[in-house]
Amino acid sequence: MTRTRSLHRLVLAAAACGVLSACSVHPGAAAMVGSKPISSDSVDSFARALCYNPNASAGQAVASRGVRQNALRNLVNASLAQQYGQAHGIVPDQGKVSAFMASNQSALAQVPADRRSVLTQRLQELVEGQLILVEAGRRELQRQGTTTISDQSAYTAGSRLLSAWARRNVDVAVDPRFGTFTNGTLVPSSGSVSVAVSKSATAAAQAQPPSSWVAGLPASQKCS
Repeated sequence: MTRTRSLHRLVLAAAACGVLSACSVHPGAAAMVGSKPISSDSVDSFARALCYNPNASAGQAVASRGVRQNALRNLVNASLAQQYGQAHGIVPDQGKVSAFMASNQSALAQVPADRRSVLTQRLQELVEGQLILVEAGRRELQRQGTTTISDQSAYTAGSRLLSAWARRNVDVAVDPRFGTFTNGTLVPSSGSVSVAVSKSATAAAQAQPPSSWVAGLPASQKCS
C-alpha cells in the first residue's frame, strides 16, 4: 500500500461526512486550544461544507448538531497537532500535502464553490496535522529500533506522543453546547447545558442519534 493511499484513508476517516466526520472559553469561541481560539463561525462553516453529500438519500440524513461536533473535533485535533509540530520542530512535507489534495480534486469538485474553499482549507490542515503525527511517530519508532514502519503504525505512535504531550502542556476548553474535552477526546453533549431526562433528550445526547430521532428534526437541523 502506498503512503499516499494510507494517508488518504486516515484523513478521510477523520473528516468524512457522507461525501468525504483549566481555562475558559472566550466569547464567540467554540473552543480554546491552549491560547489558540477556534471560533464558532469556523466550526459552522466547516460543518456546512461537510454537510454536502450529493449521494445521500432521505434515510441517510444526519443531525447537523453531530456534524458540528465532528467539525469541532477535527479542528481541535488539527490545532493540537500543529502546536505539537511547532514545539518539536516538525514541519509537514508540503509535497505530500499537495499530492493528497491533488488526489482528491475530483471529490472536492463535487462540492459547491461556496463550501469548497473552506473544505479544501480544512482538509489541508488535517493532512498537515496527520503528517506531523506520522513523522513524530516514525522518529520515535526508529529511536526504539524499529526498522519496518508503516504510516499507520507511525501515526498510532505519533498520536500517543501527542496525547501525552497535550495533557502536560495544553489546556483545552470547549463550549458546553458542543460537549466536554475529556481524556483527549471531545465527548458530545445534547447541545445544551441542561441534563437530558426525556426519551427524546436522551436520544439527542447520543453521539449517533437513532435515525427515527433524526427524521423528526426540522430541515434546518439536518444535514444530507
